[in-house]
Amino acid sequence: MKPCSSKPCNQCPFRRKSLPGYLGTASTSQFISSTMMDEPMPCHQTVDYEDPNWKDQLRVEGSAHYCAGAAVFFANICKETRDPFREVLPADHIAVLASPLEFIQHHIAGNERVLGPDPDAHALLEGRAFFINEHILLSSVEKPKRAKPKRSKRSKR
Repeated sequence: MKPCSSKPCNQCPFRRKSLPGYLGTASTSQFISSTMMDEPMPCHQTVDYEDPNWKDQLRVEGSAHYCAGAAVFFANICKETRDPFREVLPADHIAVLASPLEFIQHHIAGNERVLGPDPDAHALLEGRAFFINEHILLSSVEKPKRAKPKRSKRSKR
């Protein structure tokens, strides 16, 4: 893929001002998981994500650019890419979302209107799941339940 531009495009899903839920055919949790796993992330303006074989487009040399928003997002979360050809851009917490949870909060409602419920995204937001080695894992530890206060027995008169 070609190097990315110096800043995210106006419709980039990593921008704070992006349209909530604008993630193509991916659910919010699929999109952020793919990002965290450091999968190739071409700019949506250079690849047709609606095409089920969009990854084939990456094989055509010079046809796609890396996503600048993903590069800035990585800088915002202090994550380094394992791809030696991907550019590193400076952090920008003002224009670009600053964490995976912030990304989910921004996109989940709009994305679910189109694709339906996203239980993994809700589990992340509610603390029932977490990222480990870039994968979403559901926690097997249940939150402790509050004990109900005991009522004192009053003697009837």
